[in-house]
Parts: sequence; structure tokens; C-alpha cells
Amino acid sequence: IPADFKIHRNYDYETRDIYVAELGTGALERITDTPWEEENPLFSPDGQSIAFISDQNGIRNIFMYKLDTRETYPITDVITGIMHMSWDRSANKMAFSALYQGGFDIYLMTNPLERPAVELRDTQYRLEMREELLPVYARNWKPEVDETPEGDDKLKGASPADYRNFVFGRQQINKPDSEEQKPVALNENVYQDDEGNYKVRRYKLKFSPDVVTGSAGYNTFFGFAGYTTFLFSDLLGDHKILLDVNLLSDLKNSGLNLLYLYLKKRINIGIGGYHQAYFFSQFGSDFQRYRNYGLTFLASYPFSKFNRMEFNLNWYNISLEYLNFDLPDQKVSTILPSLSYVHDNTQWGYTGPIAGSRYALNLLASPKYNDNSLDFRTVFADYRKYLKLNREYSFAWRLSGAASFGDNPQRFFLGGIDNWINYKSRGRLRTDLDDVFFSSFVTPLRGAYYYEGEGSRYLLSNLEFRFPLIQFLGLGFPPIRLFNIRGSLFYDIGTAFDPGENWYSNSKWRGTYINENGQRAFKDLVSGYGVGARVFFLYFLMRFDVAWNYDLAGSSKPIWYISLGGDF
Repeated sequence: IPADFKIHRNYDYETRDIYVAELGTGALERITDTPWEEENPLFSPDGQSIAFISDQNGIRNIFMYKLDTRETYPITDVITGIMHMSWDRSANKMAFSALYQGGFDIYLMTNPLERPAVELRDTQYRLEMREELLPVYARNWKPEVDETPEGDDKLKGASPADYRNFVFGRQQINKPDSEEQKPVALNENVYQDDEGNYKVRRYKLKFSPDVVTGSAGYNTFFGFAGYTTFLFSDLLGDHKILLDVNLLSDLKNSGLNLLYLYLKKRINIGIGGYHQAYFFSQFGSDFQRYRNYGLTFLASYPFSKFNRMEFNLNWYNISLEYLNFDLPDQKVSTILPSLSYVHDNTQWGYTGPIAGSRYALNLLASPKYNDNSLDFRTVFADYRKYLKLNREYSFAWRLSGAASFGDNPQRFFLGGIDNWINYKSRGRLRTDLDDVFFSSFVTPLRGAYYYEGEGSRYLLSNLEFRFPLIQFLGLGFPPIRLFNIRGSLFYDIGTAFDPGENWYSNSKWRGTYINENGQRAFKDLVSGYGVGARVFFLYFLMRFDVAWNYDLAGSSKPIWYISLGGDF
């Protein structure tokens, strides 16, 4: 590039032109200098010509530039415009894409270097631009070749349509009134001061609706739920208000979520309130109502695009009411501060991450400040790594664990998979307030039921190989079409336990033992392996898995899992 070349002085930012740069000498030669858009230049295989796309007449067509004669001329005349093109190695063919009947098709042109120049007529849109919108130099611009032979290039296989009675001009689309239009102009005093400077006005906060939609969900413990969601924001996106509403009879039976977010600064801040009502019956006659309500404050500080620190302060209230029996209500009211460090640079595929890594370290506490509050402190860690082999195949590995301390430590229930529709549990479902709202299900651990393991500590590892299973499945009856069914091979292993007398003692935990057959088998370890499929069906992402429990001594009968959601 010449030393005296200044891009701010030598380049017209309103349009694009074609340049040729010699890497060895740095010489820069301008090939086109027009008020139109020239782009996508491609050297011919022999290096003697350059093909490019230009909208000289208002439609994108292919032009040819000869390096020896400095001649530029069009070689196509299409109606819908050409988007991309490519030479073959011999320069005897050129492929390009053009719009036809609502979709882009690929066309093949033979002998593009021998094509004669074609005559391009300006579109009505281009004519109007010449008269009204373009600068003076562009209105009078004409191509270097005054006369060009008439060509007969047409898109092969395309049935020509009769557009003789159509008018594509902007004036026809936005047809003006028959009455004479008078120009409207603001008085300069409105937007300029006495010295000619533009006035600065304070930004006025005004909210407008961005999203109004309905959503539905299913939880294997609480059942189906539906919400109407409203999202409001201001013009700059510095303020957002999120409202979820599920009204049912009165406030005690309704679901409400209100969250305000302030996003103007680097640190994002939010404050909100919530009320949720859940109805549950385990035996058919013991109808119970859970209520979860409170206030929350959150803050998020990003260190980079992939790393952030999060803080959450939650005034958390839970109540359990027996609607069919005269039993005393249960209530828990506590404060939950939490601090998290999060990293996430994953690349997502069709049903889950396929490349990158993400991890989180979380500290959660509940100080006991009244008779209804709990006392616990929990440390949680989760690390996930994804190895992308190509677009279709990848490995996923996860290691997570947690430990809870205090007079009322959190409980971790090991086994199963989240949103398991046909679920099975090892024993009855837990309905105590502590078990429902302050415990955590540790999943996925396939080859096991819910509550397969339990404790205030847990450790879980998952390994998966993800691959395309079926690209397309079409059934005659019922007429169902399923696309891009993904598959996975997996192995899960984990444990949950309570400590010994000291927090560092694991005297109650045993990894293996000798069973009644004299074989070594897992005791407090639980593992399983299997295969699964993931497919989008109707509104939901469905997971179908079959797994076998493996305890060193052998494998169990298969356990089937039908669930909702993506991969970890």
C-alpha cells in the first residue's frame, strides 16, 4: 500500500470498490471507482480477469474486469440479484446463487470468460435514486463502455414470468395523495442555540413492551405450570422489567414474579419479588398447598466476556398448609446470601454444549436468626469440559460436588435424571419443607432411581459421547416427521454420604464391600451406563434413555427414562 494512502481521505465510505494489492511491493491499484456497490471479487484461475458483483442498475449482477485491457462489463442480467459465485479450476464454469420462487438456488454458467457484455437497464428504484437521493456526480455517472452488444444470458431452467403489467417503483408502493404536499421543517430554534450548536436534552426514561408471550412447563414433582410473560425495557436497554403472571382465584393460589434490572453500568443490579403456589397430593386425599414467597436482590460483575462474579441476597419464605386435614401448618423463613464465580465459554450444538468449558464455585449460607429459620453453610463446585471432534461428534465430561455444614445441613438426593416423567424412587417422595425447598436432586445418574443415595455431601461424575443418531424419521401413520435425532453413550458414577463425628472424617462411607456371593461390589458408590436419544417433539426437547446399574459384580435390568430438557 502506498505510503501516502490515507483511508479517511482516499476512500468513499458510502460505497464499496474493488482494489488489487500486491503483497510483495505493497502497491495498491483501484479497479472500480463508481457510486455503486462492488464486492465479492474473485480472480479467474488464469489470473487475467476479475469477476465481481455490482448493483450498477439496482440489481446485483456479475461483472467481468480484464486486467490487460482495463475493460469492465456485465455478463448477467437477472431480476432477483446474485448473492455468491465461485470459479471452477479450469475457468470453464462458474457457479452462483440467485433467488427463485422464494428460495435461493444454485446455477451453473459455462464459459464465463467468453460471455459477451449484456445491456443492463436501470430499475425504477435506481432511476428514482438518480433523481432524488444520489449526489450529483452519481446521477450523471455512466459506465466506461458506451455501447455493449446485446446478450442472451438467462437462468437455465427458469420459467420466465410476465412482469409487463407490474410496477415496482417506490412511488407506486407509497403512492402520494393527490393534494400537493407541503414541506415540513422544524424551526432551527427548536434544536439549535443562538450560536448554532445543537441543544443537548436530558434522556427521558420511558418503558415500552418488548415481549408479551405465554409459556408452559412441566415438573415431575409439581406437575404442569403456565405463565403469561411481559418484558418491558427503555429505548437504550438500560432498564428492564420482567413480569410473570399465573392468576388463579386469589393471591394465595397464584404465581407472580416481578424483577427489575438496572443494566447501565458494568455491574448489573436487580431487585424483585415473587410468590409461587404449588398443590400436591401423595395419596389422593392429603391435599397440600406449598407457598414460596420473598424478595431478592442480585448483582453480577463481569471480569470478561466469559467470567463473572454473582451475588444474591434472598429473603426466602416457605409454608405448607394441609387443606383436607386439621394439621398444624409448617413454615420456614430465612435469609439466603450466596456468592458465585462463573466461567462459561461453551459453544452450543443442537441439544447442548459441544465445545469449550464452564465451571462454577458457589457459597450459600442460611444464618439462624429466628425460630423458623435454618442454620447451614454449603460449598458447591461444578466443572464441565466439552471436546468437539467435528460438527456432529463430541465428548462431554462433568465433575461436581458439594458439602453442607451446620445444624440443618442441606440434603442431596442422588440418582435419576431431571424432569423424569416416568420416574421411580427408592422409597416415598419426601414432602417435608426442608426436603422440598432446601435439598437438591443430584442428577444425572442414570441406572439409578431417585433417592438412590442421600447425604449432606456428594460427588458425581458424568462422561458422554454425543453423536448423530437419525437424520430424518418419517412415519406413514401417524404422520409424524422427526429431524436431527441426536444420540449419546454415557457412564455416570456418584456417591452421597454423611460425615463421621468430625467434618473431615468419612468413617461412615465405604466405597466397596464383599457381597453375599463373595464378589467385590459397590456399597456407597452408584454407577450406571447406557444409551440415549434426544429429539425436538412438538414444543419440547425430549430425552429417551435406557441405562443399567453397574456395581462391579454385574449389571441390573434396564431402567427406562423419558424426560424433558437438554444435555448437561
